[in-house]
Amino acid sequence: MAAGLASPERVSPHLLRHAFATHMHSGGTDLRVLKELFGHAGIETTQIYTHLDTSRLHQMVRDLHPLNEDGQSSDRVLIV
Repeated sequence: MAAGLASPERVSPHLLRHAFATHMHSGGTDLRVLKELFGHAGIETTQIYTHLDTSRLHQMVRDLHPLNEDGQSSDRVLIV
């Protein structure tokens, strides 16, 4: 309630753990590091907790693609 959440009753330790893993991974933390932090036996379990932001991934491809000059975002690069 103090945090101003719309539905505080829906917040659980599992949800916080999932949100933490997703945030760390989207910030660049390697899955192997998250695997160790969470104490998972296999990387497959860690992948369940993480979700890639596909719009961020698409933007990275546009920005870093070799056909994109000056490292700027370009509509000329086709993402398949």
